[in-house]
Amino acid sequence: MRRLLCVFPLVCIFASGVPAQEEAENQTETEDKIVVKFDADIECSDYDDFWDLKEEDEDQEPSHAALTLPPFGGDWGLAFGNTERMTGIRFNLSDHHVKQMDGLNFAFWKPKRNPEYQLRGFAFGLLGTNAARLQGVALTGLGPVARKMQGISLTLVAGAHEEFTGISLAGIELTETRSTGISVAALGQGGGDFWGINVAGLGQGGDDFTGVNLAGLGQGGNDFTGLNVAGLGQGGDDFMGVNLAGLGQGGNDFTGLNVAGLGQGGDDFMGVNLAGLGQGGNDFTGISVAGLGQGGHNFVGINVAGLGQGGNDFTGINVAGLGQGGNDFTGISIAGLGIGGNELRGLNIAGGGLGGDTLSGVSMGGLGIGAREIRGFGFGGATIWCDHFVGLGIGAVQNMKQEMTGLSLGLVNVANHLNGVQIGLINYVRDNPPLLRILPLVNFHFD
Repeated sequence: MRRLLCVFPLVCIFASGVPAQEEAENQTETEDKIVVKFDADIECSDYDDFWDLKEEDEDQEPSHAALTLPPFGGDWGLAFGNTERMTGIRFNLSDHHVKQMDGLNFAFWKPKRNPEYQLRGFAFGLLGTNAARLQGVALTGLGPVARKMQGISLTLVAGAHEEFTGISLAGIELTETRSTGISVAALGQGGGDFWGINVAGLGQGGDDFTGVNLAGLGQGGNDFTGLNVAGLGQGGDDFMGVNLAGLGQGGNDFTGLNVAGLGQGGDDFMGVNLAGLGQGGNDFTGISVAGLGQGGHNFVGINVAGLGQGGNDFTGINVAGLGQGGNDFTGISIAGLGIGGNELRGLNIAGGGLGGDTLSGVSMGGLGIGAREIRGFGFGGATIWCDHFVGLGIGAVQNMKQEMTGLSLGLVNVANHLNGVQIGLINYVRDNPPLLRILPLVNFHFD
């Protein structure tokens, strides 16, 4: 009894400002209306299924018998039992059809149905809570916390919410609609939308991820916006911001900074895209770097591949350790061995050779260059081969099968029709008179 008397002043201080019993009873109807209005759009079945609550539980009349201190304090003070409404401190075995609790609530068994339960303050549930809305701090051992919660939630095993705002720590975090704030799950997180900072030991799966999202293994969802990091991989629709994956990334559109330890696969890549091994997609815009290779449709910007690049159109600066193959190359294209395409315009350099339909600008091949038509400056270490050449050609052996317009410098220069000058050891012009077709050092022909 002395201990209770010691607790009583604290309870009175905690409950200070609480209206008298008569005033509280006068507010009952108003509070009931608020509760009903809030609860009209809440689906309780999923949470009740977790506790395996049968429909016949509805037929069981809940008992709200409780021991309260002070004895005639009404809905405030200290309570032991299943009070329907309480302001202060309450200890209960199992919450059943509780409507309102303001203060500190302690429950020690699995909760029953509480479709209108609004809890504000601190809630301890050894086997979880089952509230419609919880505002404050919740400490639970197992099971759902609340359908809608605002505050701090600490769950040892699994925490489930319809909507959550605040800080959540759980073994497994399940959010049906949206989680906003900071969520940390030892194993995984799954649900609707995650906004804020979300950390999962294994993986995360949901709809949209916005903010900072970290997963030990992987992440899977629809849209990722912000900073998203996965130990193994990421899979979704659109990635915007900074997205990091230990192994790979797969999705539709990547915008911003995207880094994958092994590879990236998607539709459109815009920004800075880095892959340890390779990248495959449709359009690459910005800076794209792959340790081994890149394959896609259009490349615009700076594209670097350790081994090779293959696609349709390359515009900008394209560098490949071994080779490049595509349709049109515009800008600067550099390959360790060779470049092959339809039209190459700009500066094209290959350690081995260049081959295409049309080469325009500066075309240089360590071994040689070959095309149907070459315009500008062409350098082939061993040979230059083409049908039509316009400009300056330098190579050991040059074979212009149809027409050469300009200057050829080489050991052997061959042209069926020449409109310019050949300088080399052997110079052949088929259009010249028989005695002037093959000349040493210099040959020329002008139309």
